[in-house]
Amino acid sequence: MGGEDHCRQLLYFDGDPSSTDLARLFGIPVLAVIDGSAMAQTFGAVAHGLATYRDGVPFAGVLANSVSGEGHYEMLAEGLPPGIVAFGWLARDREISLPSRYLGLVGCQ
Repeated sequence: MGGEDHCRQLLYFDGDPSSTDLARLFGIPVLAVIDGSAMAQTFGAVAHGLATYRDGVPFAGVLANSVSGEGHYEMLAEGLPPGIVAFGWLARDREISLPSRYLGLVGCQ
């Protein structure tokens, strides 16, 4: 096998094979964590796109990140299309945020 380091690289890689390819191949449910900080109804459109973009991907649902409060989360969840499960939300909190870069998180050791 490729070893733990190689597998970790593949899980955070958006290329060939992507983490989506691996999820489909091995039947691993995908939970999309979506930054909802500047969204309302667009959150549902992004979730729909992720859930339907590729056939055969076991899409479990979404988790809203960087939410300003319960009312904001309710707007996000209400905008989800039928069949997409909202698993909850995480509040905006700079104390627990991870550094990010374009198209993903900065690798942490």
